[in-house]
Amino acid sequence: LQRKIVKEEPTYPAHLSDVVKDLLKKMLRKDPSERLGGTGRGIQEVKEHPFFKDLDWDALARREIPAPFVPEIKNPTDTSNFAEEFTKMSPHEPKPDVPTNPNHWFKDYSYKAPDIRFGKGSYMNRPTTLGLKIASDTNSQFFNKYRMDFTDYQLGDGSHSVVRRCVHGVTDTEYAVKIISKEHYNNHEVKMLKLAQGHPNIVRLHEVLEDDYYTYIIMELLDGGELLDAMERGVIVSETHVAAITKQITCAIHHLHSNGIVHKDLKPENLMFVRQPKDDSDINVQIKIVDFGYAAPDTDQELMSAPCFTP
Repeated sequence: LQRKIVKEEPTYPAHLSDVVKDLLKKMLRKDPSERLGGTGRGIQEVKEHPFFKDLDWDALARREIPAPFVPEIKNPTDTSNFAEEFTKMSPHEPKPDVPTNPNHWFKDYSYKAPDIRFGKGSYMNRPTTLGLKIASDTNSQFFNKYRMDFTDYQLGDGSHSVVRRCVHGVTDTEYAVKIISKEHYNNHEVKMLKLAQGHPNIVRLHEVLEDDYYTYIIMELLDGGELLDAMERGVIVSETHVAAITKQITCAIHHLHSNGIVHKDLKPENLMFVRQPKDDSDINVQIKIVDFGYAAPDTDQELMSAPCFTP
């Protein structure tokens, strides 16, 4: 399927009109710069295509035009609206080709076993409660300013980091802190996050501190949970709710791209609500993009071409 998308030209059913075929052909061009809407005029170029000549875009935005087709979805696993060409395929995991230069493709991976020694100059692979307790007993920049309940649950974790709740010792303000082992820390994520600041749908960075063991990235606390969790609980189902969330995310992405930043890891797990949506009618809840660990400046060709994905 991927080969067909990248290499082959699509075929079109005979019943499609010439106008429809023209629209699809122009939107499916292999070169993004030649696609309809990709030549500099953006969405205006799409809206001016003859296929949309009778469409009142203002009325559409006001939701005054009924949808010409509303798919019937019987249950969460209903695939009847997808082509049987794909739904009848037997799922299988293809064996990937061995890359010609594995050292290049896997240069940012670590094959080291977790280090559980706690002496100075020797750090753990991922911060643990025991390691944080040890750090709190030292002259730590972080623990001199913030309190942490070690019995509280983690907000999240990664290969070399954890995210926990903390409280400022003077103001009692709650924050989220991403704690990264010093052995695996570089300032790339913080640099990208600083450049991304200034938009209401980007997580707000408060400060960065460190001690002998860890680097602490202190950010605003987003108590609403991940978009993925809301989707799995069935909170985000209506078109109105999806449209409201999509608008926030799109505006945030536009802000990033306007500042020369590409996130590279957008997924429901990296989109978090400021507060938990009450139900599907709660469309005013704010959502923010988090985790800039894979983000890259669009001028850095090496970082832009480096593969990154969620297994």
